[in-house]
Amino acid sequence: MTAALLLSVALACPFCEAPGLTLSDQLAESDVVVLAEWLEADRGGDARDNPAYTRFLVKKSLKGPYAEGKKLKLRGYQSGQTGETLLLTAGGGEILEWDLPVPISEAGFEYLQNNPGPDAPTADRLRYYLAHLEHPDDLVASDAYGEFGNVPFEEVEAIADELPRAKLAKWVADPDTDPSRLAFYGMLLGLCGTEADADVLRKRIFAGTDEFRIGIDGLMSGLLLLTGEQGLKELEDAKLRPKYVLGPDGQPLKDDAGEPIPVPFSEVYAAMQAVRFMWQYGDDRIPKERLKEALRLQLAYSDLAEVVIADLARWKDWAAMDRIAGLYDEEAYDVPAVKRAIIQYLLEAERDVPETADADASPPPHVVEARKHLKKIEAKDPELVERARDVLYSVF
Repeated sequence: MTAALLLSVALACPFCEAPGLTLSDQLAESDVVVLAEWLEADRGGDARDNPAYTRFLVKKSLKGPYAEGKKLKLRGYQSGQTGETLLLTAGGGEILEWDLPVPISEAGFEYLQNNPGPDAPTADRLRYYLAHLEHPDDLVASDAYGEFGNVPFEEVEAIADELPRAKLAKWVADPDTDPSRLAFYGMLLGLCGTEADADVLRKRIFAGTDEFRIGIDGLMSGLLLLTGEQGLKELEDAKLRPKYVLGPDGQPLKDDAGEPIPVPFSEVYAAMQAVRFMWQYGDDRIPKERLKEALRLQLAYSDLAEVVIADLARWKDWAAMDRIAGLYDEEAYDVPAVKRAIIQYLLEAERDVPETADADASPPPHVVEARKHLKKIEAKDPELVERARDVLYSVF
């Protein structure tokens, strides 16, 4: 997993994947939108006067000149079955360019027909999509979920009082819930849930397992939204401090060979993501200093060190300086990317001086310490430090 991926920050709602173009976007951008029934298709021949074509019967129309009952003959072969309904869209004004047909049910077309559209107030749009998140039509459910991927977290948080709490708790608890949506549902439950709902999240999060679990980061974030520091301590005690997966009795679980099962890296990474989520979106539900303490625990994992150090530098956590500088000579952290991250952390600390500071005043203690550590490292790797300085102070 690359550092670029780990360091990425979602501009839209966390734990949602934007589909790129939702149905409402497609509706807004199209000049023609109809529900059509597939009638027949012909692959055509080699002659110019015998091109491939497909015939459709318009059943409903949202946009454009084609009324119900109109038959369309479109260039190109489109396989289908008699009675199959498809969404046909086209743009281009007078000379229409037809998009590829999309299979859609009448219920799906009704969802599109009643869709408030991208220009409606965000709260109205989200209320509509909330009501369709678990629609029996997969196209509808996927599109409603995808709409949240284009909405900032703050807009979702604004309708927290209207979230379907009981449904969310049921979806989170249900082992058959689509794993790709579990993180999102966990986050929503964190915005609107009760203490009982926190137990629903705990049951999923702290189930003893060594399997990779999609969505666990969102469940952890939901727990932190609901329980604050208490939930953070629970994550630290179960995922960050122990080396092994703990059972209900607090003892390490063992595999078939009788060996303790290590805490999976994916669970540690998920906990890190939850801490980062709370830093960005938690609105001080957990004090910043506590979040820094939790993130420091993850310095114990060399595979996460580059990302954790970069975050701690961004968070100006200079209390971690001695620990971070000490990693420079540890064998497990002897990786160029980690060494650069350590140097960059120290350089950031070195230049973190209050703008109002007197030029003749003594530098802050963290600046003094950073310079000492940099001096030691520079004696070993002068070129690496020089390159890091050039990158940090370059003007592009």
